[in-house]
Amino acid sequence: MRSLAGLAADSEYFDNLIERATLRAELARMGLEPLLVELSVRHVPEDRVRAELEYAWWQSALEHVLRSDRALLGANTAVVDRLERDFRLVDEAHVAASGPLLAARLATQWRIGIVDHADEAAALKRALKLGDVTADQVTRIAPELTDTLVPAWIASPYDIPLIPDTVRFDVVLVADAGALSLAEAAPALRRARQVVAFGDPVTQGPPRSASPPAAPVPATSRPRTTSRSTPPACSRASPSWCRSRP
Repeated sequence: MRSLAGLAADSEYFDNLIERATLRAELARMGLEPLLVELSVRHVPEDRVRAELEYAWWQSALEHVLRSDRALLGANTAVVDRLERDFRLVDEAHVAASGPLLAARLATQWRIGIVDHADEAAALKRALKLGDVTADQVTRIAPELTDTLVPAWIASPYDIPLIPDTVRFDVVLVADAGALSLAEAAPALRRARQVVAFGDPVTQGPPRSASPPAAPVPATSRPRTTSRSTPPACSRASPSWCRSRP
């Protein structure tokens, strides 16, 4: 019954359907159909459409100029491709060499920590022999040694509360932040001095409930729709810097 009531409720979608169809046809004749589809997929708000149109105009003008006069490129593309390949090889070699260096440094810190905190190391060893040990038990048994043995924590948003409140993070890395709601990320964010969120709030989004409302909601009383994903919420709450390209 609720689904039928929702289908029978008045909708603003049909109020200007003919005008919107006419406008779409006119934009398609002007060659702006791809731009219209992109704006729709990215959910660009109305107040940013003007800036997006201006950006598209300048981009198309630049592409036209480059197609008209190849000399403006001013470089041999083969050289650029070679430099890109060389940079990729050097970067891969650097990443491959960093792993063993990091492992050696961690091993050195572990040996120093075990010597400096011998009592905690012995107590932790006995606890590990008895079976599974929780994060809370580790921090209580070896409070000074924990930071040395566990310099980084990896956990899902639902496992963060299992980490004791005494543990604070220098930086929190949030993967797929666009698909993570602020409520899910809050337990980790509240412990962090810095937050690095990886995600796209445009193409990703927290899952929404599929259940229909109990009764149609009048248009005048509908709450303002806001994004619930983590990146927009973090940018509103603290200074942020966004990188749009990998």
